[in-house]
Amino acid sequence: MGMCKMIEFRDYKVAGRDVLAVDGRIDGVTSSELANKLSQIIASGERIIVMDCDGVNFVSSAGLRVLLVSQQKLAGAGGMMVMYRMNESIFKIFKMSGFDRVFKIVANEAELLHLISTQKVESELISSTRDGIKFEYQQFDTPSGKFAKFTNNDNIRNSAITSADVRSFSPNEIQYGVGNAALGDNFEDYKNYFGEALVLQNSLFYYPAVNRPAVDFMQYDPDADDIKYNFADGFSFSGDFYAKVSFDATTDGADFEEILAGVSELSGLKSFGVVFLAESKGIRGISIKKVPTNENKPANSQDIFHPDNFSNWFNYPIEAEDVNLIAAGVGIYADKGSKFYTENLSAFPAELNYHLHVGIFDRDVLSYKIHFFDDELKKVRQELNPLRLKHLLGKSRFSFGCLGIIKLEA
Repeated sequence: MGMCKMIEFRDYKVAGRDVLAVDGRIDGVTSSELANKLSQIIASGERIIVMDCDGVNFVSSAGLRVLLVSQQKLAGAGGMMVMYRMNESIFKIFKMSGFDRVFKIVANEAELLHLISTQKVESELISSTRDGIKFEYQQFDTPSGKFAKFTNNDNIRNSAITSADVRSFSPNEIQYGVGNAALGDNFEDYKNYFGEALVLQNSLFYYPAVNRPAVDFMQYDPDADDIKYNFADGFSFSGDFYAKVSFDATTDGADFEEILAGVSELSGLKSFGVVFLAESKGIRGISIKKVPTNENKPANSQDIFHPDNFSNWFNYPIEAEDVNLIAAGVGIYADKGSKFYTENLSAFPAELNYHLHVGIFDRDVLSYKIHFFDDELKKVRQELNPLRLKHLLGKSRFSFGCLGIIKLEA
């Protein structure tokens, strides 16, 4: 006869909210099982975990520690654990330990429903599965955004960037952007620091093309009119999100090209600006090694993309990198048959219908739920450590994430 499990888990819903029912003991023997279960839920992007404690018959200090660690992780992401239907003996343990002041504790369904009604919950979402990717989609009544390009493809290609090519913006002027940029007041001072760049919520991140590069950045301050974001080339867009889309491809991740195609199909848009957060399953991308100024012009008089020069000018890993890290990206997408693509062809890399830059950040607890997207963008840009910036290439894979899209028209 098989041994009875000391702890068991069941999942069910109350008013659309997922509930984790736990039966048995939560102690030193079983706490690792519970820790793994809670970690899986948190990793999926859930920020509010409701735990049904009606079947819990004992909790030790080791069990309390697991619950506290999960509560701290969720609280750091703006979430919480809710203890539901806790019996009197377990409540006494919580009260004696002071945990009744750490956790939300609700006695019955009516109290749970009241608590849920005061929290942000997913609503008015369209669910769809395309090519094995699970999408949730929410659309808003917003006008088209604004798009501007300031590309200098020939001067970049020929390593001939001069001060005349630079466009300087105050942080208030550029909400989202992509290109080669640097910070500074005088071209002669900053010309050797241009690198792959993105602007996220008016904050600039860039990866200088120097030996031993490190991401530099400037957090957005609406009153800092003296700060200038200097772009040698690139594009920008602004506006409110037309839609937000979360995706789940947790089995082995999905190619970002497939994700963008799914978003286009869901939204019905042929062209849009995209801002995204995602967990990477392997990113392919390039970054420039040298600043394309006259001083660095190739000696063979060929452009920097010529096969004889390419490896000296670009970091181009053969294998995908940066697995299981946080990716925050900005860029544009357009159907190749669209008017936007035709009229802005210089903003797209050869043969591609998207142009995205991605920042790689240290791993942390994030929610990829639609309603938390703006808050999580802010958390990433303000709190997480940026590691690298790359121009995103095909065959980059992501397990789950969320995108905001801004409608762009020619």
